[in-house]
Amino acid sequence: MLIFCNSARPQGCGMNLYTSSVILFWQLVSTSTPSPAPPFGMAKLNESAALTCHGKCPGTARWITSDKRRTVAQCNQTACLAEEGFNITHDQYLTGDLSLTITAAEYSKRTWYTCQCDGKEIHRVYLRIERIDYNRQIEHGDNFTVDFFISERVKVTFNRTDDDGRQKSVTLYESSEKKVHYHPDYEKRALSKSCFILNDVRESDSGVFTVWDADNDEIIATHTLSVTAKKTKNETEEGKVLPPVKGEQVYSSWVVGLWFCLGLVLGIVLHRFVFPFLLKGWDWVKRKTTNAHSTAEENASASASASAEKAPLNTTSSV
Repeated sequence: MLIFCNSARPQGCGMNLYTSSVILFWQLVSTSTPSPAPPFGMAKLNESAALTCHGKCPGTARWITSDKRRTVAQCNQTACLAEEGFNITHDQYLTGDLSLTITAAEYSKRTWYTCQCDGKEIHRVYLRIERIDYNRQIEHGDNFTVDFFISERVKVTFNRTDDDGRQKSVTLYESSEKKVHYHPDYEKRALSKSCFILNDVRESDSGVFTVWDADNDEIIATHTLSVTAKKTKNETEEGKVLPPVKGEQVYSSWVVGLWFCLGLVLGIVLHRFVFPFLLKGWDWVKRKTTNAHSTAEENASASASASAEKAPLNTTSSV
């Protein structure tokens, strides 16, 4: 700040110095005092979120979005109404709790929400979605896919290690209204549809990939990628249960079906022919054994009777 004094009027110069000092002091105080942070409502993706608002409202309370200027929920002394995906209860309205519940937070619902009572603003809050952090591990030569989650302009950055060992953040991909832009070092391996795909990854691709909402300068998700060496066939066979070879599952099902049919036929044959034949044979053997035993007993009895008849009688005479 430049201060000019008139040498003919030293008192005026003193007053100017005093006034300028006061102004400078208030400027320092005003610039050093932090401005209040904007109100944000943080929510996890696909989970419920509550936007708080408190105050007695004798008339109609409304929640209005700033992007489309539409009323998503409202209450009066009689009842409450809300769009699908939003909820506010009449009981909480009567107690002065005008909070709005978003049943499932989505990126499409990120906007400013204004709580009003009879058209007068009470509270304003912006819905934000917590970023998602992923840890990914893939093998050398595989493809790496990064989902966008949003329909707005997207930017994908990568913290890589250069040849000199320094960490550097580069923009791999950025979309605009008419076309997309790729980093020259990755352009031949990069592809984007509704997601970002990096083909044929290498060990040097290990690092943190960050997905940005380019319009709002907001981080959507981070992907910490670790690229490992390609496993050999023997390592794969020892460490994993390999998927069935093409046609192997069909062959196994055919073999099982064949064995089932053979077992069914064998059971019918045994039940209809073999078992009855064995039962008849067993009955015949039992009858033969019983007859032979009876004949033997009869013969033994007859022999005993004959021997008794031929034996001499022993008589004793008295003198």
